[in-house]
Amino acid sequence: MILEKNTEELKEEKKRRKTFINLGLLFGAAFIVFINFSSSLTVLPLYVLELGGTEFVSGLQNTIFFLAAIFLRFYFGPLADSNGRKLPLIIGAFAFATAPLLFLVSNSLWMLLLSRVYQAVGLAAFFSSSTSLVADLAPENKKGTYISSFRILMSLALLTGPTGSMILVNQYGYSIWFISSFSIGLLGIILTALLTPPTLVKIDKIGSWQRYKLVLMNSKLRLILQGVTLVAICIGALLTYAIIHVSRSTELANPAVYFTYYALAGITANIFVGRLSDRLGRQAVLWPAIILSGLGLILLFFLPNRSEILMFSSLLSGIGTAGSISVGYAWVVDTIEEKMRATALALLESVIDSSIALGSFFFGLLGTWIGLGSTFGLTGLLVTAAGVLFFLGSIISKNKSSMT
Repeated sequence: MILEKNTEELKEEKKRRKTFINLGLLFGAAFIVFINFSSSLTVLPLYVLELGGTEFVSGLQNTIFFLAAIFLRFYFGPLADSNGRKLPLIIGAFAFATAPLLFLVSNSLWMLLLSRVYQAVGLAAFFSSSTSLVADLAPENKKGTYISSFRILMSLALLTGPTGSMILVNQYGYSIWFISSFSIGLLGIILTALLTPPTLVKIDKIGSWQRYKLVLMNSKLRLILQGVTLVAICIGALLTYAIIHVSRSTELANPAVYFTYYALAGITANIFVGRLSDRLGRQAVLWPAIILSGLGLILLFFLPNRSEILMFSSLLSGIGTAGSISVGYAWVVDTIEEKMRATALALLESVIDSSIALGSFFFGLLGTWIGLGSTFGLTGLLVTAAGVLFFLGSIISKNKSSMT
């Protein structure tokens, strides 16, 4: 009996050690990918202007990037469920590492747009697969905590990526930034290659479309998708136009400082939202976070008159967007079984990306008409109102359930 007990303890210890190593490798690789992702979103719009493009084209290249990822994810999401998480993770890390080399040789807007389509392979392959792997490795009662901890990496990447990239661009030019992004991307490929993910539960071979149909039959998933659509609209507006608006409305030498506060707030939020949603429930945290996102955008309307508003706007937006996205991921993991998890998360990512892309597109059109500040204010007002309605609906639904 003692020998059997010691053997079991050794197996458990070996399993825990393997999980810890996998999480360490995944977190390291993801941080590098997230740095390249966030930097390209915030710096490339300025590079488009440098190449002679307009504000509309500046937003269009991000729109094309996200739309391409949406289509590609119809393949890569189910691939992570049927063939395991590692293959799409390696493909994604490779695409993010090598895309900056294509940016480097892009001497026209058309070449840059094609390079963004190539980079979209990384977004489609890496993001949902990495979150799926975190959920696979997390204890059953702590999935929200683990996922929100993983999402801290995105906030850290926003904290370091855009600001560091702007410093490189201002001092050495865009070429050095492209080469630096490629260099750190190589390390991400190596870390991803060293992963040894757990074996997935085998299921019957079914097509990608059939998988998406099955997960969409879940009514809770559809509610989650509506929530993340609201916050993704905020993210698209901020990532594409916040730096431009800040640079025009203030005299800051580095307008990317907005994302410094934004990222710090996101890190703080992710320390708590996972644990809170594990204890209080996902909806009790998701809708208030979305409301904060909307309020952050509303404050940008007042930025030309009061420059100190920048910090309050970025803090509210950072807490709201980071918190709601993390809780949204955790809610999907709760709702969908493991063998369909990557497909469901890929669908979530596609909804986020399409909302960011379309939101950025229409935001740019409206901004050209009424100005960026007014567009931030109007968008924030609509998101805040929708968040309040969903929150009140969740309270009413909970009260009805407790009465029956």
